[in-house]
Amino acid sequence: MVDLTAQEGAAIRATLQPVAALIDTIGWQSPPSAWSQEQMLQLITVAIGWQSPPSAWSQEQMLQLITVAIDGFQTAMHQAAVDDPMEVPF
Repeated sequence: MVDLTAQEGAAIRATLQPVAALIDTIGWQSPPSAWSQEQMLQLITVAIGWQSPPSAWSQEQMLQLITVAIDGFQTAMHQAAVDDPMEVPF
């Protein structure tokens, strides 16, 4: 796993805001369990607006991006449940 600095992590989270908005619009509680890492990566790259991932990024860096995106999404869903338990049905 790639170790990110706090600044790199914050930059990735800011970049992933469109992903969170897309997932929220779709209404997922979590990413579909049947989806592969490649499918999640495709969703993330489309939401960010990339034509493709940066060519300089390694597979390990892309997996870290996916992990941060999923962790951030799950954290946002948990916070939404705390803020308004009637809004999030889990």
